[in-house]
Amino acid sequence: MIKQILFTAVLFFSNNALANGDWEYQVVFLPGPAAGAKVVKQSHGGYLDTTKTGILNKLGAQGWELVSVTSTSGEDHAVYLRKQK
Repeated sequence: MIKQILFTAVLFFSNNALANGDWEYQVVFLPGPAAGAKVVKQSHGGYLDTTKTGILNKLGAQGWELVSVTSTSGEDHAVYLRKQK
């Protein structure tokens, strides 16, 4: 259910944004713990992958917007990004 809601939201925002200009896209593969990513346990019991968070924060500072995430294998993820040209 959550995946469908996220997918619908991505389609909605993508379709609205396309009317406002051209987009540049990028796909980035983020490594999981097996590939050396650092994971830190949080006080609420969850875990924070500081490696993936750091990469996404750097890309966000460059103007990239996260559009979608897929799991490629185990803890590795492919993230789909965009920014206006």
